[in-house]
Amino acid sequence: PAAPTAKAADAEPIAAAPAPEKATAEKPAAEKKKPSLKSILPPSDAGQLVLPSDEAFKYNLVALDRSTLVAHWDVAPDHQLYRTKIKFSAKPAEAVKLGEPLFPTGKIVEDEYFGTMEVFGENIDVSIPLLSAAPDKPLPDSITVTTEYQGCSDKTGICYPPVKQQTELQLTGLPDKTPSPVEGGDAADG
Repeated sequence: PAAPTAKAADAEPIAAAPAPEKATAEKPAAEKKKPSLKSILPPSDAGQLVLPSDEAFKYNLVALDRSTLVAHWDVAPDHQLYRTKIKFSAKPAEAVKLGEPLFPTGKIVEDEYFGTMEVFGENIDVSIPLLSAAPDKPLPDSITVTTEYQGCSDKTGICYPPVKQQTELQLTGLPDKTPSPVEGGDAADG
């Protein structure tokens, strides 16, 4: 009499087991959690977690006037940005283009992965000329600037993945060009 009871008990768990697996397999991709930088990188030698890139390299972009943009990074201590990894582009491309960025002088280092590189280990400002893509057309009232950059941590040796940020800038109401103290000359006019 014990044999039929064992068969019935064996059949029931087999039929019920696939249901939880099927529910897990059908979980929408949006619900799956992607790992963060903190969760995939080891703690530093000092026992501190690696700073997220937005804390290691605090970035800001402003339109000084209708002809000059200024990109600013607050670079955390023991971190550095790679000059050759900093790039800018603007849209709408048919109406605006960016001139050659004006970088401060950085420090030349020998990087284990990238070779000889110019880096910025302190806060930096980069001036970017803003130009009309067509000489006969004025600049648009607003633009979107895409900034790409990459850096590393000297203390941990971690190289951050490249960062790409988009910034919407309003140009309406800005002067065409901010006069420099030498260009102004108003003080001499009395």
